[in-house]
Amino acid sequence: MNKITLKVLGFTALTTATLVSTQGEPFSTPPQTGFYVGAALGGADLTAKSDLFLNRLGFGGNPLPQNFYLTTTDKNVAGDIFLGYGKRINCLWVAGEVTGSLASLTSKTVLGISSTNPQSLETKTTNAVEGSFKLGYHVSSVHILYLKAGVELRRFKVTFTDPTNLFTTLNKSYNSTAFVPGMGMEVELMPRFSLRAEYRAALHPKKTVQAANSAVQSTSVKTKPTIHYLNLGLVFKI
Repeated sequence: MNKITLKVLGFTALTTATLVSTQGEPFSTPPQTGFYVGAALGGADLTAKSDLFLNRLGFGGNPLPQNFYLTTTDKNVAGDIFLGYGKRINCLWVAGEVTGSLASLTSKTVLGISSTNPQSLETKTTNAVEGSFKLGYHVSSVHILYLKAGVELRRFKVTFTDPTNLFTTLNKSYNSTAFVPGMGMEVELMPRFSLRAEYRAALHPKKTVQAANSAVQSTSVKTKPTIHYLNLGLVFKI
């Protein structure tokens, strides 16, 4: 799933919601306060900016340190399931939400240190849990525009492989907590059903992972992953 596909998905979601709502506002008292659940489907884009440091002994026993500044990316289908509680206060709408994100993302790049047996650096992640606060504004009785801010908990695995055995192999997993800003639009379809389109970005901090190195050989990666989400979801008000 490329960036053009993600943009088309977002535009289609917003356009669909607008077209549905312009048919009128048939629900005079849609439920605006209470618990809600839902599911969403869309795409996710993982970008990992990494500083790869390698060190080995060269001829004469002299160390040969090398640095590589790399950006690896991957895009894939992603799904959300969520549970929240929202409350309308005049024209404002506030909500708290817990989201489970389901996506398999693996960003990988190949290094040309050795042309016959190239090395590779890979960053992989799957599922995540997010808690967020949402603040919205009712532009009409069936339209809500909202901003959100949350925290995502996710596990990453960083792998550096070297078939030539010149460098120490790296294979480490770590947990990361990210700040997640976002925005979206929700449109009432029926008294208890809504359609929503949402974008958010999980901004994970920089993390250094290091292999179990010998005294003369070392491999470490400073990586900073960012995940962009864009999806279309169906909301059911309990």
